[in-house]
Amino acid sequence: MIAHGGTSDVFEAVDDLGHAGALKMLRDELRASTAWRERFELEGRIVGRINHASIPKVFDRGVSEDGAPYVVMRILDGEPLSAVLERDPAPWTVARVARFGLRLLDVLAAVHAAGVVHCDLKPGNIVVTPEGEIRLLDFGIAFARDEAARNDTWAGLVMGTPGYMPPEQARADWDRVDARSDLWAVGALLYRLLTGHRVLAAETPRAMIRRAASERVPRTADAIPDAPTMTALLDRALAAEPAERFASAAAMAEELEAVLQELEEPPPASKPSRLRRLARMLRIPLVAVGLAVPIVALAACHWLAESAPDDGGEASDGHAVADDP
Repeated sequence: MIAHGGTSDVFEAVDDLGHAGALKMLRDELRASTAWRERFELEGRIVGRINHASIPKVFDRGVSEDGAPYVVMRILDGEPLSAVLERDPAPWTVARVARFGLRLLDVLAAVHAAGVVHCDLKPGNIVVTPEGEIRLLDFGIAFARDEAARNDTWAGLVMGTPGYMPPEQARADWDRVDARSDLWAVGALLYRLLTGHRVLAAETPRAMIRRAASERVPRTADAIPDAPTMTALLDRALAAEPAERFASAAAMAEELEAVLQELEEPPPASKPSRLRRLARMLRIPLVAVGLAVPIVALAACHWLAESAPDDGGEASDGHAVADDP
């Protein structure tokens, strides 16, 4: 077994030609439920419509001889982000988190372009490859806007993972759940990576859901000091109202690019000294200019001494020499 989830189990399987794949099957206790069977079949259709290298490709789907719905997908390399965090715990640096967020938003842009909302972004559903690339898994509660099964199956049900559910999802207000709900979850993930804590944390999952449904996320600058551009981005992503969040994954990625660019820009160069500017103009080594200055000054003093009259009167060229007033 590769993975064990709330609604399905995933096994490594090999076909007659020796090709390996991930066989995902609806769990035994849910097979008798028409609603869950429809939900599982919908997941196969949803994943199949997304065209991105970071989404597992669907090879086959159907029903086994004993009546179990299944989906066969490409096996993805890497390890879940949850496992990465166990050996490399948060907090991570702002730059590292920004790069991670950009990769995740690139995948989400393709998901949303296909009319799909994931609804369950969390460390356990994100795989990180050895090269640092992102793979997005488990579309078990995802939905497509043009699929009607969601409203019939989920009416009044709270679905998702506490700590990563936006207010509308925590309230089971599915008519308001859209791509911006996923962006709230991205904000919650980035916050977790930057602080090591979940937003609106509580002692129990039920208490976290209640907080998400009724409370606004406090200003993130209180938990993440000295990163004003990043915390401004998080505050917008974690806004209680969808209309106050980023309109799209691309818009959020653009702001995250600005955060990263600000971090990677070198500090402004100090203003060059007059001596350096003179060296550049004359195109001679700075050491040579440094040596030349006292020599020139010494020569000037010698010239003034030679040209001054013996009695302290006027200079030989007839012009008075005097200090500026």
